[in-house]
Order: sequence, then structure tokens, then C-alpha cells
Amino acid sequence: MAEKLGKSGQAYYDQLTSEFDFREADLPLVFSCCELLDRLVAIRAEIAKTGISVKDRYGSLKPNPLLEHERSTTLAMARVWRELGLGSGDATITLQRGYK
Repeated sequence: MAEKLGKSGQAYYDQLTSEFDFREADLPLVFSCCELLDRLVAIRAEIAKTGISVKDRYGSLKPNPLLEHERSTTLAMARVWRELGLGSGDATITLQRGYK
């Protein structure tokens, strides 16, 4: 099932499915969580390149629009964590454990 995941998502999928005995019905949620992790890693990589602020057409600094995508992806991941019963649901814990 996890054949369409990126490097981070695949590593996380492999770890989750080896550490936990998920019901078959929960596997789509596990897959979604791993897809969200791949998305979050990509968003954060792009923010690292472009910065947390960008210039608008008038040359004024404004928050990078990707920050909102990072926030919504983190919240979605937290919801999936809670749905799966994986603890606090803090997606930043995932990244700190080396799933980059």
C-alpha cells in the first residue's frame, strides 16, 4: 500500500506498521499520516529555501504563504495521530525523531 510514498513517508510507514498492530481498516489512515509527513517535509524544505518572509509586488515583506500550508498540514497530521491513538498528535515530534 505504501508504494507511492516519498522517502520520509515510507520510512515512517515502515516504522509505524512494525511497531503497532493496526487493524486493516486503520491502514488508510496510517497511509494518510505518512503522505502528510512527506508533504510537511517538502513544505519545510521550500520554506528553508525561500525564507519565512517573502516580498510582495510592492517590495514589502509579508509572511511566506507556505507557512499556512505548514500549519494546516501539521494540524491534519495531528488529527490523524489522534484518530489512530498514537499519543499527543504533535507532528513536530515525528520530525525530531529523524523522519526527515
